[in-house]
Amino acid sequence: METIILNVEVQKPIISIDGKGYFVNVQEIQSFFDSCKLFMPASVPDLVVQTQIISDTLIDQASPENLIGDLKNNIKFLKEIEFMLKGILTPIK
Repeated sequence: METIILNVEVQKPIISIDGKGYFVNVQEIQSFFDSCKLFMPASVPDLVVQTQIISDTLIDQASPENLIGDLKNNIKFLKEIEFMLKGILTPIK
């Protein structure tokens, strides 16, 4: 049996936020999905639906004194989470 040694540079996934570099920890992403599976279906489409349910609940259960503008940032944040979940993983075919 022949051993082949490859010199391959592996790049770590790093993103920049406000000029500061951050390592994307893929093990933590896996852990997030594994944790969610303990109490709900946890595929990307399931989690996207969950963000939509939370958004709807925020709107539906808001007191009459709360204007929709008061909830805007919360709902926008959930929409960004939804967008991230849709884009962060690419299924292997």
